[in-house]
Amino acid sequence: MTSEASSESTAESDPAFNCLSTNSIRRIRLQKLAVVVLITFLLALPVEGLTTFSVGRLSFADLALLITAAIVGLAALTDGPLVIPRPLVGDIVIFGVFVGLAVVATFVSGSADALAVLKLYTKFFLTYALVAYIIAMLPATRAIVAAVVGAAVLAAGVAVTQSVTGVPAGIGRLLPGRSVAGFNLPFDRSAGPYGTYGRYGMLVNTGLAVALVAAGRSNQRRWFAASAIGVLLVGVLVSQSRATWMAAGVVIGLIAFRRITERYSLADLVAVVIVTALLTGPLAVLLARFLVAIEPATVFERIRVYRFALVVIADNLVLGVGFDGFRPLATPVGIDVAVHNLFLEIAVTTGLTGLALFLALFCRVARRGTQLLKNGDNILASAAPFALAAVILEAQFFRGVYSYELWIVFAVASGMFLRQTDHNDQNV
Repeated sequence: MTSEASSESTAESDPAFNCLSTNSIRRIRLQKLAVVVLITFLLALPVEGLTTFSVGRLSFADLALLITAAIVGLAALTDGPLVIPRPLVGDIVIFGVFVGLAVVATFVSGSADALAVLKLYTKFFLTYALVAYIIAMLPATRAIVAAVVGAAVLAAGVAVTQSVTGVPAGIGRLLPGRSVAGFNLPFDRSAGPYGTYGRYGMLVNTGLAVALVAAGRSNQRRWFAASAIGVLLVGVLVSQSRATWMAAGVVIGLIAFRRITERYSLADLVAVVIVTALLTGPLAVLLARFLVAIEPATVFERIRVYRFALVVIADNLVLGVGFDGFRPLATPVGIDVAVHNLFLEIAVTTGLTGLALFLALFCRVARRGTQLLKNGDNILASAAPFALAAVILEAQFFRGVYSYELWIVFAVASGMFLRQTDHNDQNV
């Protein structure tokens, strides 16, 4: 006993032991700080439209993202190499090659400044890598749930206020209310602090998915979740965006279907599906006609853009036409808009090579999302597949590849899957 006590005392008094302990504590503190700054980054997404705060050309969100990356790097230097799950390493490699290809395609075509494109894609690369890593490796899920719902409620609250009162003015994208089948909606359409309705819809529907799952899981916070759901649904309404409305319907429908499958037997479920299909079939047709009735000219114009995009892809199969290379080709044929579709935009700008790389990453993320449907053990894991479906649907109607929100949801799905599986054995 005396020799054991003496050896323990010697170890504790050893400078190397004390140094290791101090470094470990310092790393833990840095990791906690990284989580705090990441939460700030998530909340900064809707806030950046409300403030002019910036450092040089960096917005509030950009700055928070870079600080998070610096803190994670500092934590690695403090106490040994980062432990990164192997699947995430694969994602990082695929994403990195995709970014390199996008830069090369832009440089070859001369459609834009290749360095600017590198900076743009680097932001999304860091977003995916950092959010997925922090969720997978650090105890941050509750804080991220609160941040996602809080950011979505903030954006929706601003949109509702602006739609009804016109305040705050000079931010976002406030437009007159749309006309539906000859009926003018009695309130303006708003994307809150966002300049694009696509990014706004992604954030609000992601928050809606998390809040709906939280309302069914947490008795203590059900009132807060219900309040958030109310604000978010009104926020979806005032956007007056077909894509946002459809994505919200998908989120609500999928979560309701999931609840039904958890409560009823297979026979009951089949009966419910048959009856629901018979009842909602005509409603689905009416809804489709209603959505097309919202400025039908824009629907046909978008189809025209998609058709010409396919022609451009056929002429530039390998590398595409580079970032912002579509408009110069489309203007002579009377098209003066970009390709508002996630997959077509990638194929146009990076060719089938870039599309294949993106689809490889997307399929990896989608597979993890389907696994979370079976094994989601907390609010964020259970909500991730529904949020993923919402953002993918929304991204079919705008240039979703250039949005923080898309990559955040991708990262949440990957991070939660890796957190729940034993993939943390790779030192990098």
